[in-house]
Amino acid sequence: MYGVERENTYETLFVGFEIPAEIKKAMKKQINEFPDYLLRAPIAEEYWHVPLFRIGEVMNHKRYLKRLAEPLIQAHVPTLTFERVGILPGTDRLLGYFKCTPGLQVLRDNIKMRITRYRVPFEARVGVLRPDVHLSSKVHSFAQTVDTKSVTMTRTVSDVKIFKETNEGDKVSHVVECSIPLVP
Repeated sequence: MYGVERENTYETLFVGFEIPAEIKKAMKKQINEFPDYLLRAPIAEEYWHVPLFRIGEVMNHKRYLKRLAEPLIQAHVPTLTFERVGILPGTDRLLGYFKCTPGLQVLRDNIKMRITRYRVPFEARVGVLRPDVHLSSKVHSFAQTVDTKSVTMTRTVSDVKIFKETNEGDKVSHVVECSIPLVP
């Protein structure tokens, strides 16, 4: 996993959570309330991740993975809270909305500090935390009238993933490069 790579390769990395199976099931149920409004099929489940932030283009990224994968001690057990599926206002994008909690913000800041401490180059423009999952593009404007009920499912998470994003033509894939165990 942490092997040698070709010299001076660049990979796009981001940090996020895999979504627990029970939450994915609830998300799929709510997506089914939009069938007549989806002008394009929903994004495949293997691409559903709750993002914390984008690291960006990293040269020779494998040299950092072993240190980044060390357990991260947390004062509290982190949780993910799924709220509902809905349209991002003013767009044609269907999102899975997750609650932005202070615990997620602290976790994100701790991971950013670790990345900085290990001198992993990352994009400085890490904006406001929006832990939302992109589920579909090309949603008909009438979908704005669909009102999904709030579900509010909370699950604890035991690790955070560093994903590698690859683009081959118009196909994007996300591969887990390493896991960061979260230790209370």
